Amino acid sequence: DNITLHQRLNHARQIHTLLTQLNIPCIEPAFTALIRLAVRVGDYELAEEYLDEAEGTQQCKVKLRMYSSLLRGYCGDLSVEEEKVDSNDNDVTTDAVADG
Repeated sequence: DNITLHQRLNHARQIHTLLTQLNIPCIEPAFTALIRLAVRVGDYELAEEYLDEAEGTQQCKVKLRMYSSLLRGYCGDLSVEEEKVDSNDNDVTTDAVADG
């Protein structure tokens, strides 16, 4: 009975598509939820597409929380990359000491 994040995003995309087909514009809370789900599954490109759409939707008042999910996602990835670089630097230092 547990729904995965990918399944949640898929259901949310289906709802978004249906609303779009019916010419019903999404409002800020709907776009925020779509962006958060996309970020949680690591699909930053999709999150950016939703953000772009929100910015172009007259009925949607764009708020900081829409950007914050995407920014936190990118910062989280950056932290992981920095940890990899730091650990690689430590390996190089250890190897240099062992070779010296």
